[in-house]
This record gives sequence, C-alpha cells and structure tokens, in this order.
Amino acid sequence: MKIGILSMQRIPNYGSFLQSFALKKLMEQRGHTVTYVDIERKKGHCPPKKSKLQQKLEKLKYVDKYFFRRMKDSEKNKQMSVMFREVQNSYLGLTSENMASDGCDAVIIGSDEIFNCSPDSFWGITGQRFGDIPGVPVVMSYAASCGYTGLDDMSTGDKAVVKSALRKLSAVSVRDENTRALVKKLTGVEPEQNLDPVLIYGFEDEIALGEKQGVPSYPYMVVYAYHNRIDSKKEINAIINYAKKHNLKTIAIGGSLPWCDEFAVISPFQVLAYFKHAECIVTDTFHGTVMAAKLNRPFGAFVRDSNKNKLDDLLNRLGIDSHKVSNPDMLEKILDINYDYASFNAFVESERDHALGYFEKAGL
Repeated sequence: MKIGILSMQRIPNYGSFLQSFALKKLMEQRGHTVTYVDIERKKGHCPPKKSKLQQKLEKLKYVDKYFFRRMKDSEKNKQMSVMFREVQNSYLGLTSENMASDGCDAVIIGSDEIFNCSPDSFWGITGQRFGDIPGVPVVMSYAASCGYTGLDDMSTGDKAVVKSALRKLSAVSVRDENTRALVKKLTGVEPEQNLDPVLIYGFEDEIALGEKQGVPSYPYMVVYAYHNRIDSKKEINAIINYAKKHNLKTIAIGGSLPWCDEFAVISPFQVLAYFKHAECIVTDTFHGTVMAAKLNRPFGAFVRDSNKNKLDDLLNRLGIDSHKVSNPDMLEKILDINYDYASFNAFVESERDHALGYFEKAGL
C-alpha cells in the first residue's frame, strides 16, 4: 500500500524528525511505501505575533554575561536549520512543494502534537489534522497528542470541526491521558493508547551510523532542551555543579544553552549516539526523556507547570517516574540512581507488539 503520514515532519526539531522517521520505517518494514502529507493551514488564519516592543524587551533579557556566547550560538542555530532541511530531504523525502494525500491508500495521522487544539497554532484548527481527509480509503491516527491543550482551548465552532473529523477516523490511537480524555469526551470512542514511534522502532542501524559520524572521546553530560529553555539559576547551577563534581563537559543539544560548555549541531542519528555514550542526560522535553530511557541511560527530567502535562504522563506510563526532577536539589541524587531498566525494556517490547497489532487490525 501507499501510506501517507500526516505529522510534524517539517519542524526543525530532533524529536519531530525522529518520530516521523520511525513511523515511516515501521510502515516500510511492513512492506508499504511511504510518503508524507503536509498540514493544511486554515484559510485566513494568522497566528498572533508579538509586538516590536515585546520582541525588544525579550532580547534585553539576554544581554548578560553570556551575550557573546549567544551571538556565537546564533550562527550555530542557523547551521542547525540548514542541517534539518538536508536530513528531511534525504531521509524523509520531503520536497519544497506542498505534499498532499493524493493517491494514498491510507493516511496515518501522528505522532507528536498533531492534535494540538490551540487556535493560536501556526495552522489554526482544520478538520484535516483530526481525520477529515476525503478520498483516502483508510484514515487513522497513531500515538497522536494534543499536548497541553484541551476542550477549553477551542471555540464552539472549532469543537464541532474536531468532533466531526475525529468521527471519520477508522481507528484512533493516542499517546497520553489528556488526549485520550479529549477524544472520549468529543466522540464517545475509547481510543487505544500507544507509545511514541521513537520507543517502538529499533534504530540500531541509525545509531551505528551516528557513531560513525562521531561522538566525543571525553566524559560528557548531554543537556537536551530547546533554545534558552533551561534558564532558571537553580536548575543551571544544579547541572553545572554536578558536571564539575564528576569532571563532565556539558553539551547542549536541541537548542543553544550558552552556559553549557558546548552547543552541538549534529545529525539526528548522531544525537542518538551522543545519548548512548553520555555519562548522563538532563532534559525537560518529551523526546529527550524518550531517548534517554530508550538507551537506558542515567537521566533526570525537569518537570514544571509548563511541561508536566506531557512528562508526568510519560514518566508514569513508562514506570520511570523516579527520574522526575521537581526540584533542582534532587538532581544529583536522581542522576546517581543505579536504575534497572529490565522492566522498562520488557514493557516497551510488549507495547511494540501492541502497536504492530493495532496496525494489523487496521489493515496495514
């Protein structure tokens, strides 16, 4: 079959790339050919923009002792954007033109926050992201998420659009409790819950490729976060103090963190290799947590009000909530845990069978 994947594949983000790639590989392993489907933007939709004054005030925040490092890292951010366009083209087959569902025998919607319900998102609310894709025999979701959003974020009209679209899905799979509750409330259907594709797909060959591309020879800690996201003095000090105590270099991956020793602009497969060989990992993201756990590394995940909707659910579901850092003072103790990943690995393997069974049941 020709399978279309409607996902977040164009976003220049390691997690978005890896989950899109993993779902593609899982379908190819089942004998299908895969293409991608771009998200339609709501007609007339214009996401809110910050005023020039707001933008200037935000920039002033970053005039600090790291100012020159920030200037240097801004060039690396540009390099990272170029790198993502190259890997998206090479490994996902994305073109510069809009990619549609024409000729697809089935479309899988997912994973990541494809069900995000914020009317202020770049795309706005359209039926396509939630299942309204005419002319395709099978339209289903896999491990889709609405992230931190929910029914309260939508207008009455948007709720009607989403409800109608979800009811057109031939099979519904979500990745978290918040999304399960939204689907159940809108449609009355109890969706399946599945793990993110990054956990389900093996990545053995890709990690080997990343290792060939190179990993540091010195002991290091990976700090995986978005640009400037970890900016609390307490969190920064906890990370730096642990690294100094254990003679580790701090390597920022995913975005610039000017207080780290290095900001690495590397390929997505190199990221996996860096995770595999790190002494430990600190993150505050969903996919940072996924990669650290998948590779059975010592790690701590900072959970705050802004991300607890995703990370609390993920850590609890995977049975690894002992890696949750709710207070920076906990970081050292958590990173020093000699964690036994046997039960986690067994759970992921059973969930892999569950995921493949879900695709089988849907005719894929």
